[in-house]
Amino acid sequence: MGDDFARIHLSEKGKLHALEITLDGSGKPIAADWRHDGFKEAAPSGLSSADVFTKKTLDDKNIEGGYKSASEHEFFGSTFSFDVTFRAAIGH
Repeated sequence: MGDDFARIHLSEKGKLHALEITLDGSGKPIAADWRHDGFKEAAPSGLSSADVFTKKTLDDKNIEGGYKSASEHEFFGSTFSFDVTFRAAIGH
């Protein structure tokens, strides 16, 4: 996880399909990056204020919740949407 370029190269080779969401200390999304070889020109990044983030749990060890696109997005000719749930350990 610590090497952004390694994740980029894995996604370009089709070995990583991920939506990375960066959260601030309160658990609010501040950035998102898509890692998927289905995006041919470039992979999208950033957030839309219309998308819906739900924080279920946030403590000093774990974050749990969901993130859903409000509608389909378009990026360099690729149309996509997402609806994810997650539970992850918080790295220190």
